This record gives sequence, C-alpha cells and structure tokens, in this order.
Amino acid sequence: MRTVSSLLLRDSKKGIWLIHVHHVISIACYGTGLYLGRMHFFGVLDGVCEFSVIFLNAKLLWRDLKWRQNSFYILNAYGLVISWFITRILVFPAWIFLFCQDIYNQPQRTKDTVTLFELIMYPGTTIAIWAMSIKWFFPLVFEAYQLSVGKGATKES
Repeated sequence: MRTVSSLLLRDSKKGIWLIHVHHVISIACYGTGLYLGRMHFFGVLDGVCEFSVIFLNAKLLWRDLKWRQNSFYILNAYGLVISWFITRILVFPAWIFLFCQDIYNQPQRTKDTVTLFELIMYPGTTIAIWAMSIKWFFPLVFEAYQLSVGKGATKES
C-alpha cells in the first residue's frame, strides 16, 4: 500500500526508494514460490511481518491527514512497536534458523529440490528485510517513548 500511495502521490521522502526496492524483491520471491509451488511455509512465515503493517498504515494515515495526536494514536504507536518487535525483529532470525536447519537436517527434501535462486534470494531477502526492520525499529521506539512522556512526535516519520 505504501509503495502504491507514494508513487501516486509522488512521495519524495528520504529513503522511500528502499521501500520500493524491498517490495519489488519481495514480490519476486513470493511470485517465484507461487509459480514453482514450493517453499510456502517460508513465504507464509515471512508474511507474518505484515501484521505490523496494520498499525503502521494507521500511523501513516494519521500523519498524512494531519490529525491531532490523541490516545488512539498513542495506543497505536505502542501496538506498532510491540507488533514490529514480535513479527519482524524476532520472526526473521527464527526464519533464518529454521531455513538453515531444514537445509542441514533434510537436504534431500530442501536444498536438493530447490533452485539456486531460492537458496540465495529467499534467505537474502529475509536478512535484508530484517536489517531494514531493525533500522526502522529505533525511530518507532523513540516516537512511542516521546508520546509516553507527553512530548509527542518530534519529526515526521
């Protein structure tokens, strides 16, 4: 949703290109999994991170409509931080661990049956998204902290 809206609105925020690249690569990986009919467990596990987008989209909508920050906005900020931590900061390393375990413990059912693209791009994409999620986590925590001490958001995020 953010990629589409930023393209339609000609969003020029710093770092928006990173979101576009992330979406193109993710779509390529999901599409490959659907086309080849395998690795669905890992695709779904990666998709778990989208739960946090519910809170993120509410935050962005609030910002874009320039609504006044109120208790709903504050609760949403906490929900975003908590869901982001669980579904991105914790799930992505678990994904990598499970992927490596499958390759090591059952190569005949995993490594030997997938393409080189799947072996490189799927974990590579997950690691890249995990790194981006860590980078974006700190501003989210800072904003939630600022809201909890009554200072409000100090800058547009």
